[in-house]
Amino acid sequence: MSAPMRWLLWALGALALIGLPWINSSFVLTTAIAVLYLAYQALAWNLIGGLAGQFSLGNTIFIGAGAYTSGFLFVQYGISPWLGMWAGAALAVALALLIGAATFRLNLRGLYFAMVTLALAEMAQVLVENLKPLGAAYGLLIPVRGTDLAAMQFESREVYYYFILAMVVVVALVMIAIQKSRIGLMLDGLKNNEEAARAVGVPVIWNMQVMFALSALFSALGGTFMAQYTLFIDPKATFSWSEAVVFLLPAIIGGTRHWSGPIVGALLLGLVADISRLAFGAKVNGLAQLIYGVVVIFVVMRVRVGIVDWFIERAQARRAAQVAEQKAEANDAAA
Repeated sequence: MSAPMRWLLWALGALALIGLPWINSSFVLTTAIAVLYLAYQALAWNLIGGLAGQFSLGNTIFIGAGAYTSGFLFVQYGISPWLGMWAGAALAVALALLIGAATFRLNLRGLYFAMVTLALAEMAQVLVENLKPLGAAYGLLIPVRGTDLAAMQFESREVYYYFILAMVVVVALVMIAIQKSRIGLMLDGLKNNEEAARAVGVPVIWNMQVMFALSALFSALGGTFMAQYTLFIDPKATFSWSEAVVFLLPAIIGGTRHWSGPIVGALLLGLVADISRLAFGAKVNGLAQLIYGVVVIFVVMRVRVGIVDWFIERAQARRAAQVAEQKAEANDAAA
């Protein structure tokens, strides 16, 4: 595909995203916000899970930290969520650094890192459910203010749509910047061969800590957004292991090596979940979940590296074959 054609497709895609709320459909707008939020959290997870190669099941801890910190400060002290979200992000970063200091220095990787983060998320849920100032097991209800910019509340869903769209763009740009930077090269090295990267002087633990902290920061900001969008924080839904899996699946299905992978995965899985729930949820109990599972299994079996990564690999293979063919033709002509 030529460069002008790619730019044209990007421009058309951007216009479609900007103009989507003009469709004037409540279902379309609600689904779009849900898909964008899923893409956002998948991108946030991909910073540690994809770029750093550490399979975290504890990002719900950071989502909860962002949601509960901003919600608690707003409910108890009237502090604007615009400030509370950064307090929650700071708490999430501090938690990520503490968890990383304990796990990375003990050389916990792969399944062991996933198990530790999952256990910590379960512990966080139990802790929150026993704290009355946070609503305990009933959850935290955020007072309704109508359209109030200081309270981060808007009667128009279009505002929430553009808000989460901007957040997706920001975290995608951060991922691109990291991949093009020196730390991106080091992350590639330690993900492919950690011992070799350590041997040539790559600060393995420092790189992992940075990516874990960034992942925590963006996850927490997303937690505040969702808390202000729904105006309710449920500890079971926030910290559950199933929620952690929901947020990492789009990155795995879409691909972890390119910023568009988690977005494509979120688009596919989000639309499948919402449409199947709308079409079959009230007719056959569990059918929507069955369809979702079948789609996940089919994609994983057919495209094991992720949809976007698979297309990129095929394109690179075609280009390599074309280059090899051109060299062979040039050698034949020279002979």
